[in-house]
Amino acid sequence: MTRLIENLDIEHLKFIYELSLFEWSRRKPIYEIHKWWARRYSNIIRALLIAHLLDTNVSAKEFRETFQCLTDEIERKASKSWILDPFVGGGTIVTEAYMLGFNVVGIDINPVATFIAESQLSLICSPISERELLNIAKDVIKRAWSRVKGLWLFSSSVMKLHTLAAISEGGICYANPYLGKHGKKLWFICPNCHNVFSVRNGHSQNVYLCPRCSTKVKATTRAREQPSLLEFRSIDTVEIGYNAFAYAVETCKGAERIFLSVFDPGIRQELENQVNNAKLLIRELSKKDQDIIFIEIPQGIETLRLRRLGYDNFSKIFSYCQLATYLVLAEEIRKVPSHKIRKLLTLALSNSVRSCSMLASYYQPHAKVNPAFVIKSFWMPKNLVELNVLAHDLRDLLRYIGRGNFISALCKIVRALRWIKKPRIKIDKDTKNGKLYLAVKPRGKFYIFNLAIQELQNFSIIPGIPKNFDLVITDPPYIDTQYYSELSLAFMYAQNLVFRRYDTKYFILQYQRTKDLEIAPSRYSENKYEDYMKHMNTIFQKLESLLKGDGYLTFTFHYPRIEGWYALYKSIVTTNLIPINFYVIPGEASGRLGRSSLLVDILLVFKKGGKIFREESLITTLQLIPRLLQNNIIRKFFGKGSRLRSTLLNFACAYTLMKNLMKRIPRDKFKKEVKEIMNKLEHVI
Repeated sequence: MTRLIENLDIEHLKFIYELSLFEWSRRKPIYEIHKWWARRYSNIIRALLIAHLLDTNVSAKEFRETFQCLTDEIERKASKSWILDPFVGGGTIVTEAYMLGFNVVGIDINPVATFIAESQLSLICSPISERELLNIAKDVIKRAWSRVKGLWLFSSSVMKLHTLAAISEGGICYANPYLGKHGKKLWFICPNCHNVFSVRNGHSQNVYLCPRCSTKVKATTRAREQPSLLEFRSIDTVEIGYNAFAYAVETCKGAERIFLSVFDPGIRQELENQVNNAKLLIRELSKKDQDIIFIEIPQGIETLRLRRLGYDNFSKIFSYCQLATYLVLAEEIRKVPSHKIRKLLTLALSNSVRSCSMLASYYQPHAKVNPAFVIKSFWMPKNLVELNVLAHDLRDLLRYIGRGNFISALCKIVRALRWIKKPRIKIDKDTKNGKLYLAVKPRGKFYIFNLAIQELQNFSIIPGIPKNFDLVITDPPYIDTQYYSELSLAFMYAQNLVFRRYDTKYFILQYQRTKDLEIAPSRYSENKYEDYMKHMNTIFQKLESLLKGDGYLTFTFHYPRIEGWYALYKSIVTTNLIPINFYVIPGEASGRLGRSSLLVDILLVFKKGGKIFREESLITTLQLIPRLLQNNIIRKFFGKGSRLRSTLLNFACAYTLMKNLMKRIPRDKFKKEVKEIMNKLEHVI
C-alpha cells in the first residue's frame, strides 16, 4: 500500500510550511538542553514521520488532525515500525519518532552527538522528578560555590559577572571604550585616563566626553568607529587567561549592575588575588588528573585558527577562574550517586562551555555574552569576555545571573522536564493565538550507538533489534560543510572532566578515528566531489541492505552547485533504490536563517521495492512551484533574487536526479537537463 509521503499535494505542503512558524524563533525545550548545529524543524520531522504512516488518499484536514491527536491505527502502526537514523546528530529525528511511538535506532560516530540524543530520549522515556534534580543540583552548586566563591566575589558581597578583556599584540592591547548598556545608562571607559563613567539616556549616535579629562567616546560596537580607541599595555593590567588581559569588570549586587575599571589599584589587586588563587586551585586539582585537564587540541581544519594563535591546549580556552570552577564542579558532580542525574548535570556543564569560555564574545548594546560556535567555527573574538560560571543571586542559588552559565543551562533541563509532562508548541502570532498541545506516545524502544555506519556489520546480533527496518530517515553530511567532529571537541573536553575517559593520546586517537570515517570531504579538497560520491555510495548500499522489502529511505539534501548534485546522483544510481518523489521543505531551524543563502532543503523519497518509477509523479511536483509561491509563508523561504535562484537550482537538480535514476547519464547531459528545467521555472515564475 502506498503512503502519503509518496504524493504530498499543495495543501499538505502548506501545512508543513506553517509548522515552521511554531519554531521560527524558539525550539521545543527538549532540544534546548544542549547545543547542536543544523537542527531541522522538529514539527516538520514529526509531520513527515506521520506522512509515512498515513495512506496516500488522506486529506490535508485529516493530516492536520493526526499531527495533533494520533489515532489508534497510527499508534498501532508506529509501535510495530522500526526507524533508523544513521547520522543522529542532535537527535531531532529519533526523538520525534520516539515521541510518536516508533521503535528507534540512532547511530553517530560523534560521542557528543550520541550523548545528547540519548539524554533527550532518556528524559522522555523515564522523566525524573524535578524536585529530586533540583535538590541534588542545589547541593552540588552549594558545595562547589563554597570552594570557588573567592574567585568571583569582590569585597565578599559583590558578584563578578563579566570581565572584559583584550588580546595582547606585541605587548599592546586594543579594546572598545564602550562597555555596554544597562537600563537607560550607557557605560564607558575613558581611553585616556581609564576612568569608568556612565551617561543616562544616552544615544549610540552621540559622542560623549569623559567627565575627568574630556576625552571623546562613542557608543558603537565597532572599535574602528571610535573617536579614540582604548589602548593599554599588558603590564598595566591582569592576565585573566592565556594572552587575555582585563580592562573592565561588570559587577552585580542585588539588581544593581555597575562597571569597574581594572586600572583602579584596589580593583586590580583584588582581581590579581582571584587569578592567583585560581592558579593555585588548578595546580592542586591537576596533581592526579593532569592528563585529563591539559589535553592537546588536535590539529584540524576548524581548530587551525586557534592553534595559530597559540591555543594548543583545551585548558587555554578558559580563563583561570573559569577552569578552576569547572574542575571543582566536575569533582562535585562525580560524587552524585544517581547515574541519571549525574549525566544531566554533565550535560549542563558541557552546554555552558559555549558562554563560559574565552571563545565567547561580548555584545555591548545588550551587555551580554554571545555564545561561541554560533557561526559554526572556532575563532578568537575581539571582544573577549569572562563570564562567571556560577553567577547567581546570593539569596537564591538557583536564580542565575548571566545567560549561558552552568545554572542557566541547568534551568533549560528543568524546563524540558516540565514540557515533557505537557508537550505543547506556541503558535505564532501570524497564524492564531494560543498553544497547540501535541500527542506524545513514547511506547517503543530506543537504542543509540556511538559508531559509524561504515563500521556497522549487522543489527541482528543485538537482542531486540530487527535485521531490517521499515524506514531509514536522516540528514546526511553535505559537501563543503563544517566539521562538527571538530566543533564539538570543546563539549567533549568538558564532559571528559566528569567522565575522565580520555587522556591526550586517547583523545587524539578518538578524534583521528572520527576524521578517518568522516563522510563530508574537506572543502579545500581538489577531489571533494569524487570523495563524496565514493563515501555516499558505500552508505546507500549499506542502508539498502538494512531496509525491508517495501521499506522507505528518506533524506534531505541541498547544495548550491550542480557538481555536488551529480556526485549524489552517481552515489545512488548503482543501487536498486526506486525513486518515488521529492519536495522542497523548510531547512534548518537557526537564529541565523535570515542571513543564509538558502532556507530550504530538498526531501528525497526512495523505496526498496514497489512499482516501476514513472516520471508522471515528478511532473505534478514540478507544477507545484508556481502555486507554492502564491503562499506568503512559502515565499518567505524561497526568497528573492539570488536566494530564489539557488532554491530553483536545487529543485531542478533534484528533478533531474530522480528522473534519470533508473538510467545512467554523463555529467554534461545532467547539467544540460538542469539548465533546461531552470529556464522553464524562471519563465513560469
